[in-house]
Amino acid sequence: MFAIPAKARIHNYLKLSLGIIAAFYVFLWSAPASARTNIQGSLSTSATWTTAGSPYVVTSYLSINSGVTLTINPGVVVKFAVAYPNSLTVNGRLVVNGTPDNKVYFTSYYDDTVGGDTNGDGSAEAPGKGQWGGITFNPGSTASINSAIIHYGGYAYIGCYGSCRQANIYNNGGNILLDNVELATSSLYGLRQASGSSTITSSEFHHQNYGIQISGGTSNISGSSFHDNSLHAVYNTTCNAIDALNNWWGDDSGPKVA
Repeated sequence: MFAIPAKARIHNYLKLSLGIIAAFYVFLWSAPASARTNIQGSLSTSATWTTAGSPYVVTSYLSINSGVTLTINPGVVVKFAVAYPNSLTVNGRLVVNGTPDNKVYFTSYYDDTVGGDTNGDGSAEAPGKGQWGGITFNPGSTASINSAIIHYGGYAYIGCYGSCRQANIYNNGGNILLDNVELATSSLYGLRQASGSSTITSSEFHHQNYGIQISGGTSNISGSSFHDNSLHAVYNTTCNAIDALNNWWGDDSGPKVA
């Protein structure tokens, strides 16, 4: 029988051991685990959401109480489970501190393009219009939302009528500031305002029926882009003029008044 020299046996053993260690190292680092924070109910004390806990998954109704501030740091992903109650209602203050290079996302639980495959179903489910309830601002609330992307809100169901907001953002009396915010693919409205005030700069509204619908309050819109909204870019049902100068209306010919 041919005997392998001791040095060769040691050398082969070291190569095998190192190979196993290397393979184990690649296995550990090829699919790093991502954090996940499930949340619902009422926020009664101020809080800051960071990338360490992202994605944050809103599993039911979530509200920010009066006098309470929720701050969301750059790069955080917020996903909403697919159903009408899964929404965010602001009675206090919402501060979204995204940056142009590190935006904050509000999106559907089925959206795997940000925050990973959170529901672990591979490609079985796809994100779509109106999969979660949207963000509502009630009287006395305030918001400063910077560099954020808000998709797939405005959940509606047969028979809900006026109780369904059908918007990514519904302003029901808040004072909200939006800068560099993308509102798209809602069930009906990107932003719907019944009362309160909104100041919108450098933002984008697309791929829904209405970019913005105003039925009350005041609004100032500038430096923003409206395109691929099937009915109206800005739909004003009040008797008051809206300041909407210096925006892009999807065509060099400018906006059309209907």
